[in-house]
Amino acid sequence: MKHLFVILATLMISSLAVAKSAPSHLPFADSSTHLYVVRPTDSLYLNFYTPRTPRADHATVVYLYGGAFINGDRNDRQTRLDAQALLNAGFAVAAVDYRKYFGTLNFDSVPKTKMLNHMDTAFSQAASDCAAAIAYLAAHAKQLGIDTSRIILAGSSAGAISVLQLDFARANGLPVARELPSGWRPAAIAAYAGAIFNHHGPLAYAIPPAPTAFFYGETDRVVPFGFISLLSARYGGGECLSSVFHDNKYVYWTFRYPGHGHEVCGYLHRTIPEFTAFADAVLAGRHIHYNTECAADEFKITPASKYTLMQLLRNDSQVEGLFDDDRQQK
Repeated sequence: MKHLFVILATLMISSLAVAKSAPSHLPFADSSTHLYVVRPTDSLYLNFYTPRTPRADHATVVYLYGGAFINGDRNDRQTRLDAQALLNAGFAVAAVDYRKYFGTLNFDSVPKTKMLNHMDTAFSQAASDCAAAIAYLAAHAKQLGIDTSRIILAGSSAGAISVLQLDFARANGLPVARELPSGWRPAAIAAYAGAIFNHHGPLAYAIPPAPTAFFYGETDRVVPFGFISLLSARYGGGECLSSVFHDNKYVYWTFRYPGHGHEVCGYLHRTIPEFTAFADAVLAGRHIHYNTECAADEFKITPASKYTLMQLLRNDSQVEGLFDDDRQQK
């Protein structure tokens, strides 16, 4: 249980770190703000952005920010950086606010024996809010120009936990997912430093999960990249979940960063080629497994090892310029 308190304390400290700079104006053709659900304690909103040059498949990314279930919002710096990168790549973006349960707690007065219950509540509330946001988007799909079969869930840290938690609930028929439209499932999920928490059993799926890309640092001490057993609960991150997906032949891509920690949660806007290659493959029905170890020296990755398989997944026009990686100079 002491290990659990260390994880939560580190998660809270990490939530204070934000991107150093963010765009003052996002590259959208249109934007709107929507009240998507009213909870007993919160009225929750999302921002919807339409790209200037949409992808041919009109894919939409539903994005949940990080912040340790304490901080963050749909207009914060990290969200704007990631939304800018996704819009530039042609994705429509829904940036979603959700309840931050840990922000309501006085941890000094919380009994250690109740911490697992509080974790379950925090993760479940955020996941159910994501489900409500998807239900809202589906109900207004024509107005917003959304193809609900091409919605990708993406999240950073707490947001990554939330989207993974939602799909875990959907695949297992859990109440957390009850607000999802009937029969709906994500086209794909991209989780940056995410994990799944199951209070009462193993990390197993009753039906296949959505194709998922796991991005994680192999020295992450905030969100576990491996597996932690806490009494009857199970808490597994990217490495653990990749093994679950592999063993069950579920569709997954893994991007492992040796020597990197929880900073990987902020890599979405820096890994748009990887994100786009994953989305292109999944949306085109090319359900292959892809597992790569990224270089410890940030983003200085040998193109031959990083992109060889991606070239096979994308057509020539999409691959053109892929090796002209200028991120090292930014």
